[in-house]
Amino acid sequence: MEQDRWLKIKEVAAAWAAAGLPGGEQTIRRMIDDGDFGEVHRTRGRYRLVRASAVAARIRQESPEADTGTGN
Repeated sequence: MEQDRWLKIKEVAAAWAAAGLPGGEQTIRRMIDDGDFGEVHRTRGRYRLVRASAVAARIRQESPEADTGTGN
């Protein structure tokens, strides 16, 4: 994933699903509106765009493999 690229909701949802995380486009819209991806760009048509690097960081944070607990 190109780190400086702006992603559409559909692309964010596809990356989210590919990481095995639950939720679809509506969940992503809600997360964007709640500020979960940091900086968001809105086009004149009010489309939401999110930086690929922010999506990758959030996926790492939410991913079950990212659990760094001791897990004996």
